[in-house]
Amino acid sequence: MELKIKSIRTKYKGIVFQIHYCPEIKIKKAIVFAYGLPGRPLNNGDIVVRNFIENNFIVVCPQYAGTYDSDGDFNLNNSIESINTAIDLIKAKKIDYSEDNFPDYNIDEIVLCGGSFGASMVLMCASMRKDINKMISIALPLNWTKKEIKEHLDYIEKLWKYTHRIKEKNMNTFLQMDLRKIINNLENKKLFLIHGKNDKTVDAGNSIFIYDALVKKQTDNVILLTEDEHMGCGILNNKNIFEKVIKWVI
Repeated sequence: MELKIKSIRTKYKGIVFQIHYCPEIKIKKAIVFAYGLPGRPLNNGDIVVRNFIENNFIVVCPQYAGTYDSDGDFNLNNSIESINTAIDLIKAKKIDYSEDNFPDYNIDEIVLCGGSFGASMVLMCASMRKDINKMISIALPLNWTKKEIKEHLDYIEKLWKYTHRIKEKNMNTFLQMDLRKIINNLENKKLFLIHGKNDKTVDAGNSIFIYDALVKKQTDNVILLTEDEHMGCGILNNKNIFEKVIKWVI
C-alpha cells in the first residue's frame, strides 16, 4: 500500500514550518531538519521524508528567520533560535490541528538533523538544551572565515536574494561561531556524523575533529566518511546511508 504523506504549513513565534506526516502511521518520534546556506526545507517529495515517516516520525522543517516566509533577521542567534522554536512547537503541541485527520501524538524523542550550515546550527542548539540527545550532522563546518562569508553573500545576492534576505552585518555574526568551544556541552549527546572525503567546500577534518574530541566520552557516536563531495540532508535519500542512520537512531 502506497504511503499517503500529508503536509501542512504553520507559523509559530514568527517562524514558518513545513510539517510532513502520515495520518495512518502512529507518531512516536520527531525529526527536525535544518538546511544549508543557501538551501531549502525538505518537502514531501524527498525520499528521506518518506523514509522517516515510515519509521513513525513526524518531519518538521523550519525556515530560518529572515529566509522564505519567516519573520525577523537572518543572523547567528536567530538561526539557532529557529531550531529551538521547532522543538518548542513540537513539545507544546502547537501544530495546527485544523487539518483533517491530523493525528494526536506523544513524542518520546526529538532528533535534530542538519546539513552543512544546518549541521552547525543543530549542534549549537543541542549544546544549550538538556532535552535533545541525538543529532545527525552532515558536512559540518566548525567555524566561518571572512572569505567564506563574502563568497556566500555574493552567491546569495546573485541567485537566492528573494528567499534569503541576508544583510552583510548580520552574516558577519557567524564569525562568532566556533564549535570547538562547545565540545564540553556535547559530551553526553549522541552524534552520527557524515562527511564526504572529497568535500572541497567544508573539509572532512571538521567532522573528524568533533568525533575525535568526543570519542572517549561518548562511545555511541558514529562517523561515516563517504567518497562524496559537499553534501546536505539530501544524502539521506541514499538507501544504504539511510539504513545505517535509522538503525542508529532507533
